[in-house]
Amino acid sequence: SNSLTYIPGYAFYQTGITSIDIPSSVRTIEAWAFVYSGLTSVTLHEGLTSIAGFRATNLTTIKIPSTVTSIDGATFYQCRSLTSVVCLPTTPPTLGSSVFDDTNNCPIYVPAESVAAYKAASVWSIYSARIYPIAQVATVDNTPVYNYDLGMTSTTMITSTNMQKMPTGTSLELAEGIVDAGGSFGNYTSITLPSTFSSFDDQGMIGNTTTTLTCLATTPPTAERNDIGGANLTAIYVPAANVADYQANATWSSFSSIIQAISA
Repeated sequence: SNSLTYIPGYAFYQTGITSIDIPSSVRTIEAWAFVYSGLTSVTLHEGLTSIAGFRATNLTTIKIPSTVTSIDGATFYQCRSLTSVVCLPTTPPTLGSSVFDDTNNCPIYVPAESVAAYKAASVWSIYSARIYPIAQVATVDNTPVYNYDLGMTSTTMITSTNMQKMPTGTSLELAEGIVDAGGSFGNYTSITLPSTFSSFDDQGMIGNTTTTLTCLATTPPTAERNDIGGANLTAIYVPAANVADYQANATWSSFSSIIQAISA
């Protein structure tokens, strides 16, 4: 209930619980609370200040609220299934010893402005090679997509493996800063590429369901074998001053009849 203020030690020790949404009223999760449980997912809310006891081998992701100020030693030790850790506090929480399992080198994402602070902070410095900035890399149907959603360790390139984790929807807009991408853009009806975009790392990335493509780059992006796909494209929108450049470009010339200026 929302009157709960802490999860006591051993509360779910060795239980078969697989998921839990901990109420926002909870301020503390005590030691051994979820140790050796069947926990695979947990939702933590703003207001939580201290964490301990998540030594659950099946836990796959964890997002630590911005209000957390301390994480006990061995909290995520033996969490060998973790694929990402998202830590939202701008000031690095106090960290105990052996918080993360030595056999798991999953990325740790922190606020972009705090990357240097985390890398230099006591104990956090041990994990400095795994610390990456949180960045929005796309929008799908008006919902932000972050690099940690896709397992990205780069803020500029979306690999084919990352792309496979992109949410489904009707519209996809890559964020400014994304330079290139690989794989397939999937079943989106409309796609928008940012002004920073420069290359498709694979051929045929635009699927047959896409009918409109907007490319904000002033220099036409390149594509493997000059093939972007897009068999059913009906319109390609580019900056007005660069329409002729796109129409003459080897990658884009086959679409010259549908390349037009972005409306003012």
